[in-house]
Amino acid sequence: MKARKCQYLRAFPFLAHIHFSCYSGFAFADVMKLTMEDFDIIATGKFWCSIYRSKSDELEAMLMLEKAVMLIKHKDHPRSIANGTIFPPITNQTVNRYLKILAEIWNINLKLTFHVTCHTFAFVVALKNGVPIHIVKAMLGHIKITTTENYTDVDEFTLPLFSSS
Repeated sequence: MKARKCQYLRAFPFLAHIHFSCYSGFAFADVMKLTMEDFDIIATGKFWCSIYRSKSDELEAMLMLEKAVMLIKHKDHPRSIANGTIFPPITNQTVNRYLKILAEIWNINLKLTFHVTCHTFAFVVALKNGVPIHIVKAMLGHIKITTTENYTDVDEFTLPLFSSS
């Protein structure tokens, strides 16, 4: 069964897009427009990404996690090169269709969409590791903190754990 799953993973070239979003919180539209010009390497060797977020049209600069950087450094897909982007072009509809297939193969009883990666980043990667919610708000490109609270499943019991005060 494991070999069969690996076979399916190789058949879905968009998985790097999904992994990158899980480690960056970037929405589908932001992932698809990324180019190497959006990244700066500072003196410490850390990668920073500065982009205008599609949803808010606000310029955001954020430090990239090492796992996200590894996905950037190893992208040399011919369609990415031809498109001038880090990730090869694909539509959100196509990605979501493939995710539905993978959910069926793996018996996942959730509606998997690319958008789930933003929730994963916010709650699992950021908040569960102590990043204050107002920082997660900026990382996700949200204008209102209430939007971030919805993304992160924050409620009145967990909010004090993640607040900056």
